[in-house]
Amino acid sequence: MFKKIRVTILLLILVVVATERWRAYHRTDWTMGLDVAVYPINGDNSQEAAAYIQTLQDADFDDIEEFFQEEAKRYGKGMFRPITLFLGPTVSELPPAPPGQGRSKLDIMLWSLKFRWWAWRHGDAPGLKPHVKLFLVYVDPTQREVVENSFALRESMAGTANLYGIRKQHKQNAVIIAHELLHTLGATDKYDPVGNYPRYPEGFAEPDANPRLPQQWAELMAGRTPVSADHATIPASLQKVLIGAKTAEEIGWLK
Repeated sequence: MFKKIRVTILLLILVVVATERWRAYHRTDWTMGLDVAVYPINGDNSQEAAAYIQTLQDADFDDIEEFFQEEAKRYGKGMFRPITLFLGPTVSELPPAPPGQGRSKLDIMLWSLKFRWWAWRHGDAPGLKPHVKLFLVYVDPTQREVVENSFALRESMAGTANLYGIRKQHKQNAVIIAHELLHTLGATDKYDPVGNYPRYPEGFAEPDANPRLPQQWAELMAGRTPVSADHATIPASLQKVLIGAKTAEEIGWLK
């Protein structure tokens, strides 16, 4: 009896995963724009993060919409708003943390299913039917010098972005949000995990530039602007970021 129950559960999981993959593929064919709901979370229960979250409104994410609009035009996608972001309700519970390094594939799979379940339970609200769900975890920068790594899953079209909850960090927060958003659409990281230096050529916004260095722009999925052979800087805003050809191919803007 136990074996039958276990097999049934596994089959149900496979059906859910297959359905999510099908939905993810058909949502990113760019025949219409994508609606992205962002859900703020107070990541450290601080008064500072809570106060910042209270100031958020839909207009705070206009720069991300405009960035994707301009980049879509650059790749011949004439949609007025390929991506629209709107503010969802504040979520009071933190998402399950991803497994650390060295964990087994089973651990990763179980965490993935746990996160999908969590996102499904916390990302629904009356009147909201987003294609993508992003959970924005804000912390007080005076209490935490380094935030946890953000993550996103294409299969569930959901992810988290770990951010600083202060207004002066808004523009750099937008870069992180845009980066995680493209992960949900199939884009991959384009930097060396050791040192975070952008990989050449896919991690360079202008790989054919002469001279190659310093680069003037950061490639979004590389996250940094290479300025020398061993140094790259974090862009101050999306105004200093481009979507490279490989990333455009991954999200269906190039064939």
